[in-house]
Amino acid sequence: AGGSSGGTAVAVTCSFSAAGLGTDTGGSIRYPSAFANLYGLRPSKGLTSTNGVFPLTATNDTVGPMARTAEDLAVLLEVIAGTDEKDDFTLEADADALKGDGYLDNCRVDGLQGMRIGILTNSFTYHPNEEFRNQLQEYLEQTGLSEEEAVVYTVGGERPGYGEPGQGKPHQGGSSDCRYIGGAFRRNDRIVL
Repeated sequence: AGGSSGGTAVAVTCSFSAAGLGTDTGGSIRYPSAFANLYGLRPSKGLTSTNGVFPLTATNDTVGPMARTAEDLAVLLEVIAGTDEKDDFTLEADADALKGDGYLDNCRVDGLQGMRIGILTNSFTYHPNEEFRNQLQEYLEQTGLSEEEAVVYTVGGERPGYGEPGQGKPHQGGSSDCRYIGGAFRRNDRIVL
């Protein structure tokens, strides 16, 4: 089912559980969720505790929810997000403060009101095709998002190591690109990717 949390994805899809937890370093929540037609969320590092998780890469590993509905995902995220005295990343991030009014409260039509939305145009391939670019433009026009509300960002570009299409490894929008993306946002912005 596409990654190390594939068993959880299969269990949730087959209704063996209402929701489940996965661990993600480089796609192990997102890929199985996509293949199994689930909602999956890789939280920002420090939002959920990794205490007790065997680390592949301690600075990237995170625990996140997988569910059949956005509402179920939000409920599970409310349960697992927060500061853990045994997890330095949640302590440093002050994860309890990041929860705000809770995640389920944002599962409504105007739930993203006032937030900035980051859109990575090539987070899954080197070069997005014309169909993707057209769909993105149509989405932005339909939602009426302003430049203040939506930041469209292209990862890579002219950086060394990013070859032409078909050369090298496909880009997965990894954390190494955060230093390039970070300049597009202000500190303390609530960002949805």
